[in-house]
Amino acid sequence: MENRTEDFIGMVKLAENVWIEKQSIFGSIVAVKEGFVKLIALKEAILELSENQSKAIGGQTINKKNLRKQINELAAQIGQITAAYAFSANNEVLKKAVNFPLSHYQLSRDEEVIELCRNVVTEATAVEANLVDYGVTHAMIEQLTIFIDAYAASTQLNKKDVKQRKVYSNNLQLKIKELKDHIVNNLDKVMVIFQYSNPADYQLYLEARNSMPKRHAKKSNGEVTEEEAGILSGMVTDKTEEMPIAGATVKLTGTGYQTETDSDGEYLFDSLPAGTYTVEVTILDYQTAQLKDQKVVAGDETIANFEMQRA
Repeated sequence: MENRTEDFIGMVKLAENVWIEKQSIFGSIVAVKEGFVKLIALKEAILELSENQSKAIGGQTINKKNLRKQINELAAQIGQITAAYAFSANNEVLKKAVNFPLSHYQLSRDEEVIELCRNVVTEATAVEANLVDYGVTHAMIEQLTIFIDAYAASTQLNKKDVKQRKVYSNNLQLKIKELKDHIVNNLDKVMVIFQYSNPADYQLYLEARNSMPKRHAKKSNGEVTEEEAGILSGMVTDKTEEMPIAGATVKLTGTGYQTETDSDGEYLFDSLPAGTYTVEVTILDYQTAQLKDQKVVAGDETIANFEMQRA
């Protein structure tokens, strides 16, 4: 949804330039001056939220992915070798505790994979002297312990950052809506004062105001203009882990409108005909989530977030 933010910011910057150039004229009316001051303040707030949103998580997602790969592979290796020893020693309890394929680790949730790996360390340490002939060394077990601790710390930090990013994202959506409302309901109206007294200057404002790309939606009997269309957006996250879910399908049932969440778990329908919709979110391994009677108002933005429960 960064492109939409850039659209608004670009428009505001152009309007701000007009204000700076024509301040001697537009500043003569208190209501107009206050309107531009608030416009610029909203722009600064949006820029700060956008910057904070992009900073949240940082490189943690990549680091976490690499750490997960490392502990998955090492835990599976040590676990399966320990299981081989358990088989030769007729120790079914030990074999059952550690004998998991790599795919099992890869498909497990964060808490589960950490628990599985810690259990492998515990069981392998208990029979460490017997594993030397099978190729498992003390250094390997120590390395797995280091990987687990680092991954656990990364997971907690990542969750904290993702949660904060979710806050930034929600606040950003609300602030953009506030900006649009301010332009439409305040600044546009007071600027009409200059329509006849300073038509050339007023035209400069209109050009800046209309610089944001127009969006259109389709309906059965033709095209819906931006003024007739509404926006529906939101974020899809895992209810338990509070992590964004990328690639979730978001559709409006009974219509042809469908999209997917991006890498931040966000979705956007930027040009919907005003009306009432049923919003449905689906993704593999999660229960389908549905929100009925969601109203979309012309010229306005509706935010609908989803927390997905694992199946």
